[in-house]
Amino acid sequence: MPNDPAASHDAIRDAAILAIATRDLLFEIDSFEPRRSGADFREVAVWMVEAALTAAYEAGRGAGRQAGCNEERKRRTPTRCQCPACGREIRITPVL
Repeated sequence: MPNDPAASHDAIRDAAILAIATRDLLFEIDSFEPRRSGADFREVAVWMVEAALTAAYEAGRGAGRQAGCNEERKRRTPTRCQCPACGREIRITPVL
């Protein structure tokens, strides 16, 4: 599908991951395509993994901000739930 939103999201995600992997020649990775050889494996220092995870975390925080995830949300008390034992719907009313 040419306009598949999931494919577009995956492409954006993959580009962000590759950008993190190539930033400052962190892992010396130019592609995630398997080569079926020793070139698929890397020896990586723990501080390099920490830097990549920090970059991924910050990228996630930035994406959350753009999506409006940090806005204060009104939390409502549920008014209905399902009984786990019998499956019947239960109406919840506040005690005044």
